[in-house]
Amino acid sequence: MVPLMTANPARLMGWTGKGEIALGKDADLALLDQDAQVVRTIVGGRTVYTRA
Repeated sequence: MVPLMTANPARLMGWTGKGEIALGKDADLALLDQDAQVVRTIVGGRTVYTRA
């Protein structure tokens, strides 16, 4: 299920630095809770948002 929301769209858009967690990739992540609400957003390996 995860590739449907990450690697596949990134590949279709031609975004070579996105879509998976791997060495040399952008390190952009959105962490969700059990209700699919954003808990933390990480851009370029740095936390830019944390839900209080």
